[in-house]
Amino acid sequence: MVLVNTMVIQEFFILLEGALFRITIGIAAAVLLFFILTIGFSWVGALKRKIRTRISRKIHASLIGYLLEETAPDCLRCKRMQRNAAIEAFATVLLDIKGRKRVRMKEAAVSLGLVRYIEKGLGAALSSKRMRSSHTLGILGSRHNVQRIIRVLSDSNPKVVSAAIIALGELRDERAVSNLLRLYGTCPLSQAWLIAAILPFFGPGIYPHLKPLILDPSYPPSRTILLVKVISGLRLTESLEVLQRLYGESGSLDVRINALIAIGKINDLFAVKTVIDALSDTEWQVRAVACNLIGDMAIKGAVDRLAALLTDESWFVRKNSAAALVQLGSIGIMELINTLNGDDRYAKDMVVQTLQEQGVFERILRHLGGGDERRKKTAYRVVRFLSRKGYRNYLENYRDLFPVIEELLQRVG
Repeated sequence: MVLVNTMVIQEFFILLEGALFRITIGIAAAVLLFFILTIGFSWVGALKRKIRTRISRKIHASLIGYLLEETAPDCLRCKRMQRNAAIEAFATVLLDIKGRKRVRMKEAAVSLGLVRYIEKGLGAALSSKRMRSSHTLGILGSRHNVQRIIRVLSDSNPKVVSAAIIALGELRDERAVSNLLRLYGTCPLSQAWLIAAILPFFGPGIYPHLKPLILDPSYPPSRTILLVKVISGLRLTESLEVLQRLYGESGSLDVRINALIAIGKINDLFAVKTVIDALSDTEWQVRAVACNLIGDMAIKGAVDRLAALLTDESWFVRKNSAAALVQLGSIGIMELINTLNGDDRYAKDMVVQTLQEQGVFERILRHLGGGDERRKKTAYRVVRFLSRKGYRNYLENYRDLFPVIEELLQRVG
């Protein structure tokens, strides 16, 4: 009985050993086959890329030759299998040229039948193909495809929609404006940025479309600000009323600030008054921005108002008002220096800091060794003034650059 059991166990192990051997051989064969297939597919892929690259270079060379009028139009003829490479080559070349040559290349694309092939891609199952077709039609400037691209704005893939938005910006056809603005209210913020970026391409004629939207209370501040930036770039006097209303009535500080910046870019009498009045706004952020605008707009009549803000409770307002006074030229700089007569230590320190950062003080000191007597006297007066107001140590920092300061400081005492 024991012998029988031993024989059964031995036979079982022999069968198990055989099965494990066959399994090992099978796994090794599978790994080897996988390795061979991987190498094969890699080789085939590399060969396809090499062939595709060679075809692309050949087509690209033909396009350049045709563009330079060195070769005949028939050099552009390509086989059906070469269409994708031809489309990529056309898109690459069109991005780098303008004017008559660009028109010439577009006509060549049409004559080769590539445009019809690209149009079919708008209805392709693959989103990558729909996206590429939209992008390419935009580059080709194919305006008769505007309606087709507009329909792509309702695509389920956001990347395809973004490509269509960019394409419509390239085409700049006014028929697309209303559709873009309709999408603007519901699309993701990233696409809203894209739409806002291309809207200026359509010119000042888009303002009537923007006016009702910019005052729409249902829009979140982020989208309203984007529209304000669009209007700001147009710099239309007719938009001043809407911008002033937005600045005065909006409950969003960011919207008010951007509206004020847009008003400053218009730079007419009403805009000047609005910006100057903003110096008295209750929000320090608005006062700070208004200071910058006055400097940019060169409103010299606001010198006194800016000087008063040198004692503002906000450091940013003091900083911007001092910088704006420098931008206003000599009248603003003299007002800064006169501020040193005051008692506000923070204001005086801000004046000296600004004169140094803006390079004004060094320009003044250079006049000490110049030949212009009037400027030399003014420079000496500034040095003496700063010394008597407690900035002697500050002046001593310039001894190495301007040795004459040592003599002046001894003379001042």
